Amino acid sequence: EGLKTGPYTYLVKHAVFLAVGLVAGLVLTRIELRVLESWSKLALIIGGLLLVAVLVPGVGRRINGAQRWIYLGPIGFQAVEMVKLILIVWLASYMARYRDALQNTFWAVFKPLAVVALMFGLLLLQPDFGSAVLLGAVAMGMLWLGGANLVWLGLPMLAAVPLVAYVALSESYRVRRLISFTDPWEHAFDSGFQLTQALIAI
Repeated sequence: EGLKTGPYTYLVKHAVFLAVGLVAGLVLTRIELRVLESWSKLALIIGGLLLVAVLVPGVGRRINGAQRWIYLGPIGFQAVEMVKLILIVWLASYMARYRDALQNTFWAVFKPLAVVALMFGLLLLQPDFGSAVLLGAVAMGMLWLGGANLVWLGLPMLAAVPLVAYVALSESYRVRRLISFTDPWEHAFDSGFQLTQALIAI
């Protein structure tokens, strides 16, 4: 009971998560890349299903106005955190398999962007605009570094800019976050709280 409300609550929780993460990391280092690549498609499907499951009443849990959490007994996790890793592994595998096609065919560039667009839509339903934009930026960055044709990569990106801008400005709380980003200390205990705490931590 003391761990729930005591002065070391977050230290203990962080230590537990760190230990679990280190063990998981050690296990992953023993897995060969070809094995990860062979499982990447299935992992992508599982990631998509997790994003859908979050939206199902009784499966996903709403906290602070956003339905992002899935609980397995006492353990809760945000599906998008797993999806971020899955997307990176799948994209890396995809680019390795279609390296030449990424430079020569529009469809090879469009396919991963369509996958990300689907995830983007599912994340907006939660809503989780920040993670949606992050996934899009990661995908664009990886495809660019992977040698994708810049014209075919740039056209969908330009088409997405008005949509992203509209979504960003369509909710007042998102606008407040954008404004607070320019001077987080002025909103240190409101919309700029997370950013100021991150700066303090750094």
